[in-house]
Amino acid sequence: MKIKFRVSRTSMFVAFSSCLLCTLASAKDLYVELPGNSKIHLSEPLAASSRKLFEPGWGVAEFLGRQGEKIRFFPDEHFTSIGGVIFSPPEYWRISPSGKFTVLVILRAGLLGDPRDKKVTSRQYCPVLNTTSGCLESIQTGELCAGEWDKTRDNWIVVGERDDSISIMLGTQLGSKSATEAWSEFSKKKVSFVNIKMKERLQDDLGVKNLMACDPIRDKNRAIYKLIADQLQEEGDIADSTYITEKLNSSNYNEDAKRKSQVAVDKAWLYESADVSSRTSMYLIRGDLVRVMHSNGNGWLFVEYKKSDGFDLTKWMQSKDLSVH
Repeated sequence: MKIKFRVSRTSMFVAFSSCLLCTLASAKDLYVELPGNSKIHLSEPLAASSRKLFEPGWGVAEFLGRQGEKIRFFPDEHFTSIGGVIFSPPEYWRISPSGKFTVLVILRAGLLGDPRDKKVTSRQYCPVLNTTSGCLESIQTGELCAGEWDKTRDNWIVVGERDDSISIMLGTQLGSKSATEAWSEFSKKKVSFVNIKMKERLQDDLGVKNLMACDPIRDKNRAIYKLIADQLQEEGDIADSTYITEKLNSSNYNEDAKRKSQVAVDKAWLYESADVSSRTSMYLIRGDLVRVMHSNGNGWLFVEYKKSDGFDLTKWMQSKDLSVH
């Protein structure tokens, strides 16, 4: 499947520490369109010196979901002048036939010993992204990364293997991708007096945002996420603790909304995004029932409406047009 991408040129000021002078420079951001109306935003392209030392690519990649969610990949391995994660250009990515998965290409690179010697060490990996949720399902390396998708099915084929390798490709080399299991493992080590922090355990799942993308908040894990948030706060990780708490508060609203959500105005317009300029020609009428999938906390709801033909329609609408009971 072909990947669509567009380049957005923005301007930024670069301040030099040796003086107070600011220079206007040009930067390139790349937005890669994925199936299901999601995108990946690539930013911080490597400088010429870093490209020469390592390889071309971007230092930051962020998943932009159709419900407005933003998930930054590998936030704890941010690229600096001495190394980190480099995101390779999208022409090397591979999308599955159904569009459900995208195999990305990254390079974990760094300098050995004295940085002035410029001795580079690196290894290529191929994380598998779920294009709907933003979850990095796995991160593989080696010969598995040389495979390709089957032309018609979501099977990962590696030359020389008798069977498809999709189960291996999606087989996790991360943590459990489960909040319940992550907390259970942490608790057992804590009881055994093993010196471990919750944040360290979450790094096995590529951070709290990836864990929550892979294992969204539900009734059965809500209490567990509250325990994780409290533990992170106790450790001083306020940012991750706040992120979980905000998600818990938002999902509380959504759980109430899913039980009974009714259009409260004569004509409620539907939108492609959380912006009045994206209004479609479609609208709902008073009394129509919808299921709220997500609230952006700024007056917009992402809703699902079941049409008379049985198909589901998902669009944005303004919260003022909806009555939640």
